[in-house]
Amino acid sequence: MRAKRLTIAVTGTATRRARASLDKQEITVPHERHSEFEPIIVKKRQTRFDGFDDKILSLYVRGMSTRDIQAQLQDLYGVDVSAGLIFNVTDAVEAERKLWQKRPLDALYPIVYFDAIVVKVRQDGRVVNKAIHLALGVNLSGTKELLGM
Repeated sequence: MRAKRLTIAVTGTATRRARASLDKQEITVPHERHSEFEPIIVKKRQTRFDGFDDKILSLYVRGMSTRDIQAQLQDLYGVDVSAGLIFNVTDAVEAERKLWQKRPLDALYPIVYFDAIVVKVRQDGRVVNKAIHLALGVNLSGTKELLGM
């Protein structure tokens, strides 16, 4: 039995705008006659990159610079991302971190654990291991809370 060969008749391209949370990207979509083409990264009629901000944040958390993130996204997805977009995405995380730090804590925690996590951090142009000290508390209802890092 022979495998069928799929031939797609492309008649040109069109430019579409897709949004990645805080920035817009233009992508080129091929026109075709029989509607058999199925894109992989940005699906048909999709205007937003699902999880794109999460990908930027995961690269940022691993200690990559803005330029490194831009190069990685260009290599993986063929997408030119502005340094401003990367800054806006990572800055939003900083705002959430500051809100978390200023949240009110309970007056009493019967049990408090102190621990540390060792993570790789970019410092002075190289990646080094750093310990993040954690304070975990168990409140009166028995729920664990991260009190601070």
